[in-house]
Amino acid sequence: MMNEKVIAALEGKGFTDAAEADSLTRTRLARKYEIVEKIVRSGNSRVYESWHRCAGVTMVEFLEGWRWLCDDPMPDGKLTRELGCTPDVNTLITDEQREIWGTFTVADDVGMVRLERRYDHRGDFDAFATLDGRKWEHLCNNRARINVNDRV
Repeated sequence: MMNEKVIAALEGKGFTDAAEADSLTRTRLARKYEIVEKIVRSGNSRVYESWHRCAGVTMVEFLEGWRWLCDDPMPDGKLTRELGCTPDVNTLITDEQREIWGTFTVADDVGMVRLERRYDHRGDFDAFATLDGRKWEHLCNNRARINVNDRV
């Protein structure tokens, strides 16, 4: 169900109801998936290339994750899904730094993870969580995240 503000904005553009707007959103997301797939397969995705190099994310994993993002139900017009990535910190340091510090212990959660966006009782964004309910801190450990509105 989309919120009244979104519906009002869409009605002003000639949409008759939320179902029609939702259908157009689904069509837009299906088209976006096709575009992203072409970008990734052609080797022109900075996000995929970085996640592959730093965390071992495969093309199949990335595209399946992107498909999952495009299937976001978006209740009240809000995103509920994101993809997160935790890199192997050893891929982020230079050879000179490695000589000084040695190699670092690799985090248990290196790679890509599907995340849900959590909202508080007012409807404001609250936190990211893994699908099994663990809080996911994106501001630590050089973690990155994307959603369906981001460029790849």
